[in-house]
Amino acid sequence: MLNKLTIIMYHYVRPIFGSKYPNINGLELEQFKNQIEYIKKYYHVISMSDYIIAEKSKEKLPNNSMVLSFDDGYKDHQNYVLPILEENKLKAIFFPVGKSSLEKKVLDVNKVHFILDANKNYLEIIKTIEEEINKSKAPNLESIQYYRKKYFIENRFDNKEVNYIKRLLQTALPYKLRANITSKLFLKYVTNDEKDFSNNLYLNVHDLISLKNYGMEIGSHGYDHFWLEDINENQQKIDIKKSLDFLYNINNSTDKLIFCYPYGSYNQITKNILKSFNFDAALTTKLGIVGFDTENILELPRLDTNDLPKKNNSKLSYWTKKITSQ
Repeated sequence: MLNKLTIIMYHYVRPIFGSKYPNINGLELEQFKNQIEYIKKYYHVISMSDYIIAEKSKEKLPNNSMVLSFDDGYKDHQNYVLPILEENKLKAIFFPVGKSSLEKKVLDVNKVHFILDANKNYLEIIKTIEEEINKSKAPNLESIQYYRKKYFIENRFDNKEVNYIKRLLQTALPYKLRANITSKLFLKYVTNDEKDFSNNLYLNVHDLISLKNYGMEIGSHGYDHFWLEDINENQQKIDIKKSLDFLYNINNSTDKLIFCYPYGSYNQITKNILKSFNFDAALTTKLGIVGFDTENILELPRLDTNDLPKKNNSKLSYWTKKITSQ
């Protein structure tokens, strides 16, 4: 019977305050250092491969085992994260996106992040989006009243204005329309040199091989970073196969195949495709820890970096204690 496993999810980790993009919703580098000290004090960091081997053999994990996972393949992970992991002799798994690493394209999700950083007048951004909706002849388009009722609400991390913008530009609007709006806003508020911006934002194949050589694991985060549950079976299969081909340029044939669902979006079709490609495990954004007699290994829950203290003398919140004690 397995012991419990905590998987932590990271995205941006960088010196944020005073930087060119001070409003990016990421983890300050000093907070990451403090968090690593906390993790070393209370947890035993293992690799995803360690977990998979233990799960398949039904062997016990060390008490308070933890896996560190980093999504989206940012340069931050090489420039700032890797030196700290090396200094502390810790392993982690990184989930780059094939398209951003190979094609020098900025993902729409990241375009939205930097748009929101560049222009804090969210009502101005909303006005532009809604004007584009009113002008559009896109099929399957709902009314603005529909979108506002469904998405103009705050969530765990964002106020209602930000959540509304993110939802419209990430999944709610038809793909071509939202991609077009996002590109216009990115050009207006951020930069007209997408290739250069991409080179500075994402890890390339050489960078990923370097991480691998330092003993880190590389997993798949899809090729186009789609909301997988929103596309059909054939589209899902093509995207996952492309991401797998990308992964084979970095990993050895004997490495474990580990998937991380973009946006935490998937369905039974997605899981069936992962099984057909012999993936060993998949990570979600569901809040929780991996318990005894593990849940479906293709639906592993995680905690967000915000669920752990960012100061050495901080304590877990009541509700985080409740989750980790279950």
